[in-house]
Amino acid sequence: MNTKFHGFLIVLLLVSGSALFAAGKSGLSFLKIGAGARAAALGEAFVAVPNASSASLFWNPAGMVWVDKPQAHATYNQWIQDVDHQLASITWPTESGAFGISTIFTSIGGIERRTTATEQPEGEISANDFTLGLAYARKFDPYAVGIHVKYLYEKIYLETAYGFAADFGVQAALGVPGLFAGVAVQNLGYTTELVNEKIDLPTTIRAGAFYRLPKEIGVSRFAFTTDFVKIVNQESHLQLGLEVTIGPMILARGGWMTGYDERSWSAGFGLVLGPVLMDFAFVPFDSDLGSSQQFSFLYYF
Repeated sequence: MNTKFHGFLIVLLLVSGSALFAAGKSGLSFLKIGAGARAAALGEAFVAVPNASSASLFWNPAGMVWVDKPQAHATYNQWIQDVDHQLASITWPTESGAFGISTIFTSIGGIERRTTATEQPEGEISANDFTLGLAYARKFDPYAVGIHVKYLYEKIYLETAYGFAADFGVQAALGVPGLFAGVAVQNLGYTTELVNEKIDLPTTIRAGAFYRLPKEIGVSRFAFTTDFVKIVNQESHLQLGLEVTIGPMILARGGWMTGYDERSWSAGFGLVLGPVLMDFAFVPFDSDLGSSQQFSFLYYF
């Protein structure tokens, strides 16, 4: 890669980072919910994970370039407090780069409606969020760069808002077999007002590394991943993940997260069933909030 392109990547990330810290208090919090069971089980330390399936475009769109076959991915996430969080994506590689399509749908019902201070609610309302995204990534050895552009829609009772956002990401193979680094800036964009209130997106910077041991230990092979995460005008997080491949079919995973008030660890597993990979993640929350249980399915065409 030439020096001019190196400079372009550095400027892109610095400009995106300065935009992040200039923003205000964020809304559309559903964009902060982890996408995909594998990532959730690894403590959401996913920005540098290569060949991460089509789910990678939700974390770092540059990760799509390591996928060598078309893939379809879907996740069912029964999140805390009866929040349904579903997502799907399709990724396909070409000679000109990798392309992807994504969608997220989040809903919560049974919200009590009151217009005055009454003991009994006047009824119930619901809230729904929706995204539709297009992604593109290309490799410039040893780097990969990607962009994910998203349409956003939110409806709470009768009120609606919409907007657009983009994610930018870079991944790099660092010259050591199995070692990768990644940086991503997520949710740069704008939305219309909701009930005359301005919505600032939860813009996020992620930076991390991934390392898979080059040799097996017995019948197992170990991989480690870590992310540093900063959400605009909010707390920072350090997130760690461990993945153990046991034979040709089983993967065990665990994660650890810092800086969150209500959660600190996660766990899960994966099963390789021919062209289908099934993943499960369990994330417990404190204060009687319950737990998140995610099921993901990935199909290789």
